[in-house]
Amino acid sequence: MLAVEGRLGVVGNVTGDPAGSQSGDPVSHHARTQTDGLTATSERRPASHPMSNRRNIPRLANIADLLGVTLLVIGAGCYLRAYMGMSALRANGGSTGKARFAGIAEFDRYYQLSRFGLLLGAVAVLVLIAGAVVTWRARRGVSTTLPATAEVVAGS
Repeated sequence: MLAVEGRLGVVGNVTGDPAGSQSGDPVSHHARTQTDGLTATSERRPASHPMSNRRNIPRLANIADLLGVTLLVIGAGCYLRAYMGMSALRANGGSTGKARFAGIAEFDRYYQLSRFGLLLGAVAVLVLIAGAVVTWRARRGVSTTLPATAEVVAGS
């Protein structure tokens, strides 16, 4: 019987039989590998696990994700700034400017800023979806062109 050390320290005792996995230790029996009489936990996920191909994410998808999240944060910041500005206008009863319609002009600037923030958020969602599609196609191996052996058959 050997003690198994995982990421969190010693997690339990391991025996070579499947009954050892029922003894309450958190290391499951299928995650163990046995080499030269020593039993240890496997750090790798099984190949059938959906996240096993994390290294196969295309660079374009990573860039799209980074760009999408950046646009989303900037859009949310614009919208929040516009909301705070409009709230301040409402609380103060108008603008502090001396122009006759300064309050309306300031409200209009905040309104346009809020619309710009919403537009950035919509573009961010589209960019994030595009990144997900790129990743999906790369994992499925779908080609955007026809194979070289494809032939066009005319109907008779």
